[in-house]
Amino acid sequence: MEGLSNRFEQSGGLYKKSEKSKLMGKNHKPSPKNNNWKKKYLESKLEIDNLKQENKILKSQIKELKN
Repeated sequence: MEGLSNRFEQSGGLYKKSEKSKLMGKNHKPSPKNNNWKKKYLESKLEIDNLKQENKILKSQIKELKN
């Protein structure tokens, strides 16, 4: 319990921004994992769009067959 009061007075810590992160700003390069995520997202989005389009075509064909 004695260390509890010191916790609020100490400087730095895990959640404070370091000088390095302040200098990086918006000019840092995205990580390779980030690029992989974007690629997978775009691939899945394209696949979903294609499936939606195919679904519309099939629904219209079903309507025509029923009539």
